[in-house]
Amino acid sequence: MFKTIIISLVLTIAAMSSQASRDLSQKLFQMHINMSDLYLVPEYWDIPPQLIKAFKANLAASLKNEVELQVSTVSVAPAEVEKTLASSKIILLGDSHNDVKRHAFFAALIDRLSTGATQKIITTVEIIGPEHQGDLDRFIAGGMNVDQLKKAIDYDNSDFRIYPFEGYAKILNVLQKHKIRALAVYKPVGTHYADLKTREKFVYETVEKEFALDRKARLILVYGGWHLLGENTLTDRFAPQYRDQMVHYLTGFEFPELRILLSRPKTPDGTVFMSKLKNVKTYYQKFSFNPRANAVKFTDFFEYGSPLIQDPAVRERFLALAPIMVDTYERLMESFVKEPQNTLTFYLKFCNQAKDIYKMSMPLMSHDRLFMKIFAPRLKKFAQCDLN
Repeated sequence: MFKTIIISLVLTIAAMSSQASRDLSQKLFQMHINMSDLYLVPEYWDIPPQLIKAFKANLAASLKNEVELQVSTVSVAPAEVEKTLASSKIILLGDSHNDVKRHAFFAALIDRLSTGATQKIITTVEIIGPEHQGDLDRFIAGGMNVDQLKKAIDYDNSDFRIYPFEGYAKILNVLQKHKIRALAVYKPVGTHYADLKTREKFVYETVEKEFALDRKARLILVYGGWHLLGENTLTDRFAPQYRDQMVHYLTGFEFPELRILLSRPKTPDGTVFMSKLKNVKTYYQKFSFNPRANAVKFTDFFEYGSPLIQDPAVRERFLALAPIMVDTYERLMESFVKEPQNTLTFYLKFCNQAKDIYKMSMPLMSHDRLFMKIFAPRLKKFAQCDLN
């Protein structure tokens, strides 16, 4: 009887701890929904109103799936991962455009899977649109080097210009080394980048055309993580036909603070977990991350939003908030890494600093109509992240 009581008590405490972790993760999730609202301003990202709702819904679904993935994973042996990768027709690799470390991992993985391969391998290149497929083909054939390709696709003036090219260069060089069939699949010409449905349909159809030419070919799909983790995305398009032949391999997330909270902080870097997210075998490899890299969205928000503010004085004050916000965010992330057991304390501290920033900005900018219309409501919402 006493033993039963003790076991029940342990299970109850474990359940309470798990629930507390889930509750806090939901608070962090909501904070990031607020952050995305702060970041995704249609007026300066030039997103048509009819696309905004679906774009944000995909982000929300992606974040929820990240949380679900982490609370349902089990550790797996590296040998099992290698066996699955070697036998899968489709390998989905979720990209994070500013994560150079992840790109290096992808390059090494593609290199390993391509060495000695007897089947044709197809891969996707999101940073290049189909109008530059000829340039990509010439590069793969050895007709130009990676720097020349960067110039040919006008990378520095593309939608990806704010992200480091060096990581993609590593992947591209591996594709050239093995003469891999690479598909330029950013988006159809004339399509808005926020039209995710059209973009993902285009990727799927482009790949299917290649499969029709060689049914034994394998696909290593490298594309943004949102397009794989959200709802009705690329994973869902491929799953009905290839569910038992595909694997989803993740190496960290767009918002790593969620995974730090939930994915066993004491496990060593490089540990691989397995889940059945969306009924597709999903591996997640834990990596450390650079808070500075993840804070790039904050910086973008201020730099790209500032031209909309007409008053030079207000614009100057607006830009002055950038380093404060970035520093605050970085400190929170670093705290999660160093002392995950104090997550709640650091989260509350971050919320208080966000409120201070909001209070400080209002008196300085309240007379600017555009600021009050576009940015003030988002800053206020972002600051409302307390646990009450």
